[in-house]
Amino acid sequence: MKLFLLTFATLALVGSAALAADVTARARDVDANCVPGMTASAAGVCSLPGYHWELTTHYLSHGEARADWMLLPSR
Repeated sequence: MKLFLLTFATLALVGSAALAADVTARARDVDANCVPGMTASAAGVCSLPGYHWELTTHYLSHGEARADWMLLPSR
C-alpha cells in the first residue's frame, strides 16, 4: 500500500511539473507589449497568435502618408 501511495504521489508531482512547464512555454509565446493594430518600422517586432504583420499605408492627421508594418488579424 505504501508503494502504491509513493508511486501515485510521484506521478502527481511529475504531472504538475510538466503542466507548469507547458503553461510557462505558452506564456513566452505571447509578448505582453504586442497589441493588435500596432505599427512598427519592421515586421516581426512581436508575435501574437491569430495575427500577422502586413505592410500598410496610413494617413496622419496633417495629410502626410506613411508606410509602416501593422499587426492585423489573420483571416
